[in-house]
Amino acid sequence: MLNKIRSIGGYVFYVGMEKSADPTSHKPNNMSFAVLKEAIRRLDQFCSEEDAGFLVFLDHRPERVLREAVVEVTQREMYGPHSKWTLLEAPTQVESHLYQTMQCADWICGLIGRLEAHRCRQEEFEDMEWSERYFGQRMKMSSVRSGVRKQDNMVSDKMADEVDADQEFEVQVESSDLPTPVKCVP
Repeated sequence: MLNKIRSIGGYVFYVGMEKSADPTSHKPNNMSFAVLKEAIRRLDQFCSEEDAGFLVFLDHRPERVLREAVVEVTQREMYGPHSKWTLLEAPTQVESHLYQTMQCADWICGLIGRLEAHRCRQEEFEDMEWSERYFGQRMKMSSVRSGVRKQDNMVSDKMADEVDADQEFEVQVESSDLPTPVKCVP
């Protein structure tokens, strides 16, 4: 699948942050919004260079407060002081089981999760070595402006805390994580 994406001129794109080893300090909604903002920034840079636009598709979430917060965060990125004009519209949420492209993205996200877990914490996830062996090089060749920031360089905490400073709303949902944007459409 990764080879096919490259052969037709496509790319895999992903952004993530290694979760805190201490579950009590993990802020899943803040981390999700920080990842979303970082993804929009990276996609905007890429699409600006390519003279293209992009759309973001997310798995559907039933929590209204969280959906509205995603739109608000995205609109700040689109129309704020550092406007992201290549983002054509706020994220669209779709039910992934209804769309083959989203099912494909889910499969790729599962692979990326295993690959990056092994890369971030090899001793803890040594049983995921197969992901690096079989897919590491192909993922590297297929992806653009992608990666997971490791906890040990403390960038992830800083990125997650940035969201607190920027937010004028409080997300009161017990949701674990937002899905990562998955597709850049030139």
